[in-house]
Amino acid sequence: MNESTVSRQYDISNQGSEVHFRYEALFHNTLDGVLIYNYIIDEVIDCNKAAGTILGYTNERILIGKKRTDLAPRFDPMFPGVDIHEASYQNGLRAINGESFSSIGIVLGHDGQRHLMKANIVPTFYQPGEAFIIFKDVTDEVLSKKALKASEGRYKDIYENSHEGIIYIDSKSLDIIMCNNRALEMFGASDIQDIRKVDSSTFFLDDCSTQYCSKRLYIEIVSKALKDGRSTFSLWHKNFNDDLCRIEGVVVSDNSQSKFPKLIAFIRDVTELYQSQNAIAQKNKQLNTYIDSNLQLENFAYLASHDLQTPLRSIISFSQLLERKIDPKLNPSEKELFRFIRESGESMGDMIDQLLQFSKIEKDPLDRATMDIEILVNQLKIEMASEIQENGAVIKFESDCKEIVADRNKLREVLRNLLSNSLKFKKEYAIPLILISCEEKPLHWLFCVKDNGIGIEHEYQDAIFTMFKKLHVKSEFGGSGFGLSMVKKIIELHNGSLWVESLPGYGTSMYFTLAKSVFIPQVK
Repeated sequence: MNESTVSRQYDISNQGSEVHFRYEALFHNTLDGVLIYNYIIDEVIDCNKAAGTILGYTNERILIGKKRTDLAPRFDPMFPGVDIHEASYQNGLRAINGESFSSIGIVLGHDGQRHLMKANIVPTFYQPGEAFIIFKDVTDEVLSKKALKASEGRYKDIYENSHEGIIYIDSKSLDIIMCNNRALEMFGASDIQDIRKVDSSTFFLDDCSTQYCSKRLYIEIVSKALKDGRSTFSLWHKNFNDDLCRIEGVVVSDNSQSKFPKLIAFIRDVTELYQSQNAIAQKNKQLNTYIDSNLQLENFAYLASHDLQTPLRSIISFSQLLERKIDPKLNPSEKELFRFIRESGESMGDMIDQLLQFSKIEKDPLDRATMDIEILVNQLKIEMASEIQENGAVIKFESDCKEIVADRNKLREVLRNLLSNSLKFKKEYAIPLILISCEEKPLHWLFCVKDNGIGIEHEYQDAIFTMFKKLHVKSEFGGSGFGLSMVKKIIELHNGSLWVESLPGYGTSMYFTLAKSVFIPQVK
């Protein structure tokens, strides 16, 4: 064997080691969490540190040996009606059959903490049933240099299927050595030659108006990575498709070959995140205006209640004193006038108190918690026992869901008001029958309080939710007209809806929903 042949063989071997090392370094430094899972023996056989970090473990080796049923709950509210264990079993069959695909699901981390994860599942083809599970979530911590017993092909599969743009840079010439397809997509490039043509003037400051007209920033980023082992950046960039994108990432130095260290850049497109942040900032401004408005309403209600209550109490008190003083001289008609003054004053006082209570509903934050809805209904029946017995009412409860998530006190107020209305507006000479039901839907819980009362005319069904609105005179049915307004406000705080279905003479069904996810109310 001549010297030239030996030299070529050495070069080929050296290049193979270098490529293998690049993919191994990628596995150690990628911000993606990676599990190597065997769907035939049904357990994790290896993982990187990022997988443990994402799932809350200080030692990622704890994940090794775990089964799919250990890593995911069987059922979860975020995927109602879905058997997650069965879905993961079906995914395993796809992986065993050599299919690559993406999946979204719930993963259980340390202490049972839930994580919503998006992942690429990619068969390795090195062992039967073995596949990479590459998590969408990433971390910017430098991964350990722990060696993995994986082949060059495994690291290459991770590199090609990463959610991040990955670029290798020669620290001496600053030339781009190689990049993955995701990097090409982010720069709008057709091949690596296009990326090498990227000019520093296409990068912009945060105001998107001033260009970086030199390579100074690029050199600074590279120099810091070589010195400290890592360097981060965040910039606006106009790609080859003339799309303005926000990119951020980290450059890490691969010093295993100290003479010629290689640099790896992990880049992600965060344009949507920046747009969302700007939208949130605008919504926050609107929300502050909304909060200020509500605080003014609350202050007005508080001051009005105190300013009105004082003279109102005086009117009631002085009228009672006057009535007692001149009582012997009063005829029945005059006594009736004094009674009317007293009852009207007391009624107005109740109305002022309820106005203040209504203004405070939004001030108190929702205290949402998991509760047994049947227990809540039974407790409410006990609290209202005298009212129920007085009307001879029969109350039943039906539900296909054991537990819900809501503000217990506020939900109790809703059900109390609706039950009181059903008892109040009963038909004469008929036993009040009230059915409370709860049904679980994909995004909310649907409640119904159905009675066999007097019903509501169609033209008045929207008006009943208006403050102070009463469809009957006080001599027929008492009340201040606040109850359903408060019910409507509480349900809106739960991102729910309230509506009525009724037929005069045949009863009323009050429907309302409680959203499973509650966000900041949208300000219009």
